[in-house]
Amino acid sequence: MRRVQIDHARAAHAQKRGGHRRQVSLSGEFVIHRRPDEQLEHATLLERIADHSPRWSRMVELRWGRGLSVQETARELGLSTATVEKDSTKLRVWLTRELQRTR
Repeated sequence: MRRVQIDHARAAHAQKRGGHRRQVSLSGEFVIHRRPDEQLEHATLLERIADHSPRWSRMVELRWGRGLSVQETARELGLSTATVEKDSTKLRVWLTRELQRTR
């Protein structure tokens, strides 16, 4: 999943692919998309999360990638809901530190 996101961000960012252009829907309304550099930053963060904790990485994929609830994520990972909530809190703290370091 992370590799697909990274490849997509790189391809979208490539000049020959028009990465600098804003995407427009066929109906003429502007479609809001993340900038390619944001996509690459998010994909890089996902890799760093996976390096730090594979369980956190899987949790991110389930919660934010697939939109599962805390209960569904806990069931999928074979954990208690309390553990998923604690890990979510730890992950937010870790992400905040990592983002402050890179900016």
